[in-house]
Amino acid sequence: MRATASAAGCNGGALLAAGIASPLLSANAAMSGRALPTFLDLLGPRDGKARGSALTYLLGASLVVTALIGSETALGFVFDPRYKDFPFASLTMAVVPFATLVLNRPKTGARPIAEAVFAGLLAMSAIYVGFNEGRDNWQSLWTCAICFLLAITLWRARASQSPE
Repeated sequence: MRATASAAGCNGGALLAAGIASPLLSANAAMSGRALPTFLDLLGPRDGKARGSALTYLLGASLVVTALIGSETALGFVFDPRYKDFPFASLTMAVVPFATLVLNRPKTGARPIAEAVFAGLLAMSAIYVGFNEGRDNWQSLWTCAICFLLAITLWRARASQSPE
């Protein structure tokens, strides 16, 4: 029991940190014209690409943390929903800035596989949890809507958006 509670607290703290950092980093990226980096830009091979700025890496790390914890939370609600809180506030704080940063990006370039897998997982989980919890649980509906928004944000990621 303690390991589960400790892991949940760590996830909540990391998501809250990402929720605090993402509006600041997204605003900086929007003002400087930088795009949301893809997972491959952050974690993949360099292959002669120029190294991005520290703020780009922090923005990407915040996105990775949000995607990982959002996916873990969504899968937790699918497979073991008992006695879990819906992290609607911290998830909203983290996801909305990313969604606004991606809204005006062109739809050109290859779709990265990692983002597509996370998007599919989040979208299917949000639909299932929404039906499973019902319409009377507003926290569930809010969390499902934010998971779906994160799925759309990740689905819109394109390799050509990343800084060269």
